[in-house]
Amino acid sequence: MKKTTLKLLGILCILSSFTAASQVTANEPQDLITCDINNPGDGVEIFDLTTTIPEIIGDQTNVTVTFHLTSGGALGNDNGFPNPEAYENIVNPQLVFVRVQGNGDSVITTFTIEVRLPFEPDTTTPDPLVLVDADGNGIEIFDLTDIIPQFTNDPFVVDISYYETFQNAETASNPIADPENYTNIVNPQTIYVRFQNAPQEECVTIVSFDIFADDGTIGVPDYIRPSVKIYPNPASSVMTVENIDLEARITLYDMLGRTVASFVNDQTNAYTIDISAFTKGMYFMRVDDKQPISFIKN
Repeated sequence: MKKTTLKLLGILCILSSFTAASQVTANEPQDLITCDINNPGDGVEIFDLTTTIPEIIGDQTNVTVTFHLTSGGALGNDNGFPNPEAYENIVNPQLVFVRVQGNGDSVITTFTIEVRLPFEPDTTTPDPLVLVDADGNGIEIFDLTDIIPQFTNDPFVVDISYYETFQNAETASNPIADPENYTNIVNPQTIYVRFQNAPQEECVTIVSFDIFADDGTIGVPDYIRPSVKIYPNPASSVMTVENIDLEARITLYDMLGRTVASFVNDQTNAYTIDISAFTKGMYFMRVDDKQPISFIKN
């Protein structure tokens, strides 16, 4: 009887160990994306890989998670990265291999870490979206997403959102809920687009465009007056501003709204600005009380 009991206990232990081992799982987490803030352009940043652990293991306990450079390292359990809380990528993007070790068994999964630069629009002065105002009330329903091909054909922008004010676009508050079916509130109206390539504010780019319900009395050619133009954009040293009045006030400010430079136009054709001393990143230019224009110092 005693031997039979011991044998049954042994079988139960084996089954218990097998069950525990078979329950080890490894979910594939969301990729980690960060902005190229330190030495922009080198594609190298520091990642905290451990932020993916809750998503990988779920509600599992008594498991060990390690991060590895190769699939062979993960399978062979080469101990992984010594400091996954502060891991510097070696290529961009980079595939990370994860080993989840349970009670006698292990599972491998992967995710990607990627460093991105701020989004650079193809233009900062797009043509307006114009709809025929058949009933003459100045109100129409616009698909704001129709403007995107003027800014970019890049499908990898992380997030695009639309706003009625520049302040809301800056703080990512009160986005337009249904940009594909937006009813204008004034005519014409300026809409702000927030492009965000990574979670950090340094990878936010804000541009604007106009929407216009044309009842035929104003006419599109009269409405599309010469707008302020800046080039090149991005720029590394000197930037030119066109279509501004003599003695117009030009103010440049950073992403935090701090004024970094201010000028008065004393040229009749175009005004040049030296931005070579500026730190790399995105800035905004306001001419008098006109809507701000974003530009990038590279």
